[in-house]
Amino acid sequence: MALDGPRGASADELPAVLELVDSVFRGGMGALFPTLFHPANAEWLRCFWDGRSAVAHAGIWHGRIRSRGRRLAVAHLGAVCTRPEYRGQGLAGALLAEALPRLRAAGVGLLLISGDRSLYRRIGARPFGRLLRYRVGLDEARRWADAALAVEAPGPSAAEEFAPLQALEAVRYERTAQEWRLLLPGRGYVPPGQGGSAFAVRRPGGELAAYLLLGGARRRGPARLSVHEFAGERAAVLAALPAALAAAGAEAAELLVQPADGPLRALLEAAGLVAAAEPQQGTARVLDYRACARAFGLHPPGQPPPLGSPAEAEFAAAWTTDFAQAHELPRNDGLNYI
Repeated sequence: MALDGPRGASADELPAVLELVDSVFRGGMGALFPTLFHPANAEWLRCFWDGRSAVAHAGIWHGRIRSRGRRLAVAHLGAVCTRPEYRGQGLAGALLAEALPRLRAAGVGLLLISGDRSLYRRIGARPFGRLLRYRVGLDEARRWADAALAVEAPGPSAAEEFAPLQALEAVRYERTAQEWRLLLPGRGYVPPGQGGSAFAVRRPGGELAAYLLLGGARRRGPARLSVHEFAGERAAVLAALPAALAAAGAEAAELLVQPADGPLRALLEAAGLVAAAEPQQGTARVLDYRACARAFGLHPPGQPPPLGSPAEAEFAAAWTTDFAQAHELPRNDGLNYI
């Protein structure tokens, strides 16, 4: 029987999509990625179907980024998979080939991809950007403790409180209130940890100064706590680290910092901490060259070859490399990702 697709799922077909991705990846993908696997986004869960079974999938989420005052429509591609017995037929490649013109027609300028596979390289995706990883030990963190600040677990209004601080970050994803409400309880980025997975830092009087969203402590070797996302006053972010480490039973915190985050880097480096540079996770692919050029004040490229052609994939690879290495983009993992 011929396969049905590529096409989007319906809300009623969402359980079948989740059954596929859960069988290929870790279980509970719906809870890990609540904005991606949401009924309202079902049309962008592009699939091949064999009867009522999803046999190949490419998940797409739409959003916008801000980078130092510039704004651009982006999409994320993730959870790309095929059932083992259907592999070797080019289904994943066909899903991507179908998605690219659809995304450009929807106004997407840049595609961010959660992986670096030959499948993605063939469509012109390339690695992008770098971040600075700082490891802060418990003794080092204690120097930033501030008795005037209260470090506590956030209350039920966390989404409403955190959103204004996140909206002040120079490099960020734009989030709707609905996305905040879905993401904060999501298990993917703020998993239930030992003693808490999010912290609010408050000034005297209760005003929010900063927040931290945390991953679980890694237990191989010395326990390390991943700080997935933070926003607000940088000194207040650091002031929360002793409480976060104690709650997680971790010996060190790891922060991924944008290279241009001068205030935070100054505080960390004044304490003698040295960063390790590392590439962003995943890959990126420019879809609308002129939109990216307008958004980031670049000279528009010459006329690119037709979208989807091998020549255009080479054109995209070169342009993406030049574009993405030169500009700050939000992290492609952590709470910001999908």
